[in-house]
Amino acid sequence: MIAFSVEAEGVKRKFRTLATTVKQLDKPLRTFGGYLKSKARARFAAQGPGWPALAQATMAAREDKALAGVEKKLARELKRAKSSSGERAILRRAAILAEFQKRHKRGGSLAGRSDVSTLTAKQAAKLEERVGRALAKAAGKPILGRLVDSLVVEVKDGTLTVESRVKGRGFDHSGIHNKGGTAGRGAKIPARPFLFLESGDLDHLEALLRDEMLLAFR
Repeated sequence: MIAFSVEAEGVKRKFRTLATTVKQLDKPLRTFGGYLKSKARARFAAQGPGWPALAQATMAAREDKALAGVEKKLARELKRAKSSSGERAILRRAAILAEFQKRHKRGGSLAGRSDVSTLTAKQAAKLEERVGRALAKAAGKPILGRLVDSLVVEVKDGTLTVESRVKGRGFDHSGIHNKGGTAGRGAKIPARPFLFLESGDLDHLEALLRDEMLLAFR
């Protein structure tokens, strides 16, 4: 019988170091999580690729919200004028609010009053410019708003999780938008993918992990 004896303590020590390193992968995983968030942010900035446009009903809701916002501001300006300005300023603010309610069919209390003066052509033009800016801002808001800002990275027990803090009522809000599906009250949401893995991403992760694990053999 032939017996071999090998001194393996040096190799054992290196593998013990490697095992310790593998257990402490929080740093590369967090780095990779930040990398995925940055790619998601780039997709939000580009609004795609391939994201379908917002539905007409959604755009109408945005417009209505913008008009409601303008009306509230005009009402606040009238209220401030009543408490700190003269009669002329009060009448002007009332006329502006009444004209807005009349033009945009807001049903406000000032729209049909005969004691409210009419606007000059210049005042009416300025009002429409103000409304136009509000509508343009509402229409130009990015699809999915600032959902990307809700993404958080968590590393626990060697597992990386990137998810959104925003939760829907009984459904995964961010997941529905990412993959498409049915949200609350049966609303059909088209897929607008912003968080997913591509082949190049896995190469990046492999490089991060390889660098950390190779430290044990240096």
